[in-house]
Amino acid sequence: MSSLIEELRKRNTMTAKQKQEIACSEKNSTGLKALQKMSNNLMKKSKEDFEQQLNTIGSKIIKETSKVYHEQKIEVLFLIDKSGSCRGTEMATCKSYDHLIAQEKKENFPTIVTNVLFAGEQQEVAFRKNIGQVDPLKYRANGDSTAIYDTICTYINKIMNAQLNDENKPKKTIVAIMTDGLDNASVHFTESDTYKLVEMAKKRGWEFIFLGAMENAYQVGVSLGMHPDHIAQIDMSDEGMVANFQAIEEAIQSVRKSGKIDSSWKRGIQDLSLEDKDQAKRLRLDVK
Repeated sequence: MSSLIEELRKRNTMTAKQKQEIACSEKNSTGLKALQKMSNNLMKKSKEDFEQQLNTIGSKIIKETSKVYHEQKIEVLFLIDKSGSCRGTEMATCKSYDHLIAQEKKENFPTIVTNVLFAGEQQEVAFRKNIGQVDPLKYRANGDSTAIYDTICTYINKIMNAQLNDENKPKKTIVAIMTDGLDNASVHFTESDTYKLVEMAKKRGWEFIFLGAMENAYQVGVSLGMHPDHIAQIDMSDEGMVANFQAIEEAIQSVRKSGKIDSSWKRGIQDLSLEDKDQAKRLRLDVK
């Protein structure tokens, strides 16, 4: 199959987007199987038949890879608390987030990213950007309040509306919420509004994970509509931030593989909460 793909590339009959989709499918087992079946038949042909059928079969291969590519498309919404109580973890947060983005870029799958930092108001860092266009995070924990209801509801609505007009709507949408405090500043939406909107999004196949540093993180997460298995009580430390973003990456990978969040997604956080220092060292990035 590789010689067939190379022939198509050499003839320069593919757009940049099609080349990206081909590259993605070549790295994906489902895509490889779909492509192999068509290309095997063509490669058995004589040279004359090969030349005659290359454009026809090539078009089918490009169409099939496009289908496989978009079936792997995932949208990720990060909602990250930047209130003053998060101060001291800024560098670890930036490095851990950047590491997650770098890992996703290596996978070469289509990923759309929205990143919002919030305190009393929202700071939109990225809105529905392709993973390749996501910049390193600049994060300062300088807010003086927490408007978590307003943040969650505002961005669920924004992304739902944007997806309505998206011809290649993502297969799955994942919302990762990280906070260390209760809502004390929302003016547009309530806890009840948030619960109802989260439930609506879940019915559309959205997945939510809630990472809370408060003692009653599970109670807070459930009150917002989160599934108990998708809630984690987190540690606001350098090691904690590394574990938090690795857990989010685990959730993304499990959704991409199986369509749902695997129960093991937060094992790194759980190990950290049990003061497993060896695990913490393995998780830790260079945050100095």
